[in-house]
Amino acid sequence: IMEFSKDPALASLPFDEAALSSLVATLQATSRYHANQVKESEMKALLSLLHGWPADKIFPLLDLLRMTVLHPSLKGDGLPPTQLAHIISLCEKNPTSAPIAMLTLRLLANLCRHSGTRRLLVAAPPSPSSCLLPALSLAAQHAASTNKSVRGAAAALLLNLSVLLTSEIDFPSSSFPPPPSAVTALVNPGVSSLLSGEGGKEEDVALKAAVALGTLLSTSSTKSAARAAVLPIKAQVEGLGALGGKVRECLEDLIKVF
Repeated sequence: IMEFSKDPALASLPFDEAALSSLVATLQATSRYHANQVKESEMKALLSLLHGWPADKIFPLLDLLRMTVLHPSLKGDGLPPTQLAHIISLCEKNPTSAPIAMLTLRLLANLCRHSGTRRLLVAAPPSPSSCLLPALSLAAQHAASTNKSVRGAAAALLLNLSVLLTSEIDFPSSSFPPPPSAVTALVNPGVSSLLSGEGGKEEDVALKAAVALGTLLSTSSTKSAARAAVLPIKAQVEGLGALGGKVRECLEDLIKVF
């Protein structure tokens, strides 16, 4: 970030080095997470750069934000929905950038860690603050990536979102159960895309996909929509058994709830 900030093309944009250095220090002090907090000025400094810097320079900013949202002091209002939508849009507009895709997917997956940031994903559609369907779409878009790190990030996001979709406590009371369209999108094209390429041959990716399906199929609020979405790709899912090990064990349990 410091290196990019010296680019003459960015000289006219505000750069709060003190606030960013303070943010890094806060994140490094992991043993103090119970006592310290991410300050509003630190988030403002980071988010202003995400809005102002060109796409080819934002990956270190995304990396810093990805770690920041894991801090327990950060509430949903610390990352405005419009800013999250902007980040998703940047990723959509730069589909061939592996760093942007990987870090955006990991950022979205990390939002599932704490209740305050989970609310950014589950605001009731068609609320403009809802990022659930765009997040699912982004995961599906990159699930069949030729880049292993991107595939892994997509798999982690799909798994985290499968858990989130079954968590009544995180949804506004008026929007639970989640829309069937969200469950369907996670399964197909989400998991289907993940398994159609190299991801279907990788044990860690396949295991995340199988657990995500099992989570949706074994929960009453999502079972019906998940079952309807899984049937067209049942053969694809059953093919995971060839990987053996934990994937086969998970698959044996999964088939019981098809």
